[in-house]
Amino acid sequence: MKNEQIRKKLVDIWGAEGLWTPLNGEIASETLDYFELDEFQSAFGLEKLKEILEELEAGPIHEISEIQEDRIIPVSEIDEYVGIEMFYTDSDASWVIYLSHENTITIAGARLLDALKQKWANYNDFNKPWEKKS
Repeated sequence: MKNEQIRKKLVDIWGAEGLWTPLNGEIASETLDYFELDEFQSAFGLEKLKEILEELEAGPIHEISEIQEDRIIPVSEIDEYVGIEMFYTDSDASWVIYLSHENTITIAGARLLDALKQKWANYNDFNKPWEKKS
C-alpha cells in the first residue's frame, strides 16, 4: 500500500521521488552522497551500512518502492537492488537510502553520512563516481 505521508516527506525534505540523485542530474552535497553499488558492496558493504543504521535507528523503517508497494520493515530487511527503484527512510525522513536501476546507492542525512565516513576509511575513494568521471 502506498504511504502518502512518507512519500510527501521525502519530496518536501529531499526532493526524492521517481529517479533521484544522481539519476536526475543532481549532484552530491554535504548531506547527500552516492556510490556505484557494486563498488560500495565490495569496499564497504550493505551489511555494515545496516549496522550503522541499527546504531542510529531504534525502530522499524519505511521501504518506499516505485511500484507503490510500501512497507514498514526492520533495518535487517534492507536488500540489494531487486529490479525496482527503492527508497528506505525513517518516519521523519531524516535520512534516506536510494537503490537505483543504474547500479547506484544514494545515501542522505547528516548523521548517517557522518557515521559512514567515520567507519569507512577510504570513503572518498568511492563517493561521487559520476562526478569524478566528468
